[in-house]
Amino acid sequence: MSSKSPTVLQPPVAPRKPFVRPSLHGRRRTDDYAWLKDENWQQVMRDPTLLRADVRAYLEAENAWTEAVTAPLEALRATLFGEIRGRIREDDSSVPAKDGAWEYYERYREGGQHPVICRRPAGDASGSAVEAVPTGGDRDAAAAQSTAGRAAEGTADAAATGRASGDTADAAATGNAARGAGDRAATDDATADATGAAGNPIDEEILLDGDAEAEGKS
Repeated sequence: MSSKSPTVLQPPVAPRKPFVRPSLHGRRRTDDYAWLKDENWQQVMRDPTLLRADVRAYLEAENAWTEAVTAPLEALRATLFGEIRGRIREDDSSVPAKDGAWEYYERYREGGQHPVICRRPAGDASGSAVEAVPTGGDRDAAAAQSTAGRAAEGTADAAATGRASGDTADAAATGNAARGAGDRAATDDATADATGAAGNPIDEEILLDGDAEAEGKS
């Protein structure tokens, strides 16, 4: 009685394409796998669709092999990921490093995967004033507008109650506040690009939004 041995998936093998690098200190170096680095790698980082077809094919073959070989570990991977995620602070930030008139730091959004690299004027750590609409983040923008809408509705209800009780002066003032809140919410979208990210001090300047960059490349 013969038994068949389990099929062993073979990893893809990158072909060798010798490339002689420029001489350094009189020594010549040959790199058989230099072809895996696209000559236009900087453009590719901004737009992955520009990746050369042969490089993409090999990388996708490697990824497919890795997924197939590690498929039995998927449940364990999910468990470990959950345990690690449960032990970190998702909205963590680094200690600001002062350089001249600015302090530079990184922070993370809850649920995000990449850092947001920022700077702010040195010594300004109050963080009391926050912006309602993020740069490149529809989720936080929608939440901010929803909050402003609920506040305006609640104030309008208060105004109606005031009128019903005869306190017309207070009701009028409250109604004006409601309209002012609505106007501020309406202008947030127009100023989002100039004002930065939601939840940040107004004086904060975002230098690189890692999550927005990653989303744009997907």
